[in-house]
Amino acid sequence: MPSRLCELDIEIFFPEKYHPYVRRILGDIYSGDNYSSIKQRILSIWSAGGYIAAVGDRVTYDLLKLGLVPDIAFIDRKEERGPAPRIDLDFFNGYESVINRKSTINMGLCKLIRDRLVNRPWLFIVEGEEDLVGFPVVLALPVGSGFIYGAPGIGAVFVEITDGIKAEAESIVKELLK
Repeated sequence: MPSRLCELDIEIFFPEKYHPYVRRILGDIYSGDNYSSIKQRILSIWSAGGYIAAVGDRVTYDLLKLGLVPDIAFIDRKEERGPAPRIDLDFFNGYESVINRKSTINMGLCKLIRDRLVNRPWLFIVEGEEDLVGFPVVLALPVGSGFIYGAPGIGAVFVEITDGIKAEAESIVKELLK
């Protein structure tokens, strides 16, 4: 069930004091030798009826190389402030540009995520930064889904969306709205 916060169609500024919350690693790290084992985790989520969202150019590119097309993917065509690997748009049923400005959470993405799941796999090309897109992803996808994001210098982080993860994301967004 999507969060009621997904009904908001606003941009929320994300102040510097909250950055430690998003720098924490919330899931399991996949890199180097164990990266291909992420495939089994994704197949397990899909077989249980969940969705997979990828946030980041490198993560999306690497999943596609493994033969896995995420249900929803967000890229900004940058990797650590430089050019990112080219994502072949033919893997997706469609794509569109969305705005997520630096240091903001675009809550309108929640509705787009839910709407585009019907046409999955779907690619969002972010104008701005995709860094905080994880909030709308976690709030929009149902429990039992997975969210994979890139952690520069570390690898890919796989987060299973649980009631606890959703509650933590909601708590942070509600705090930002005060």
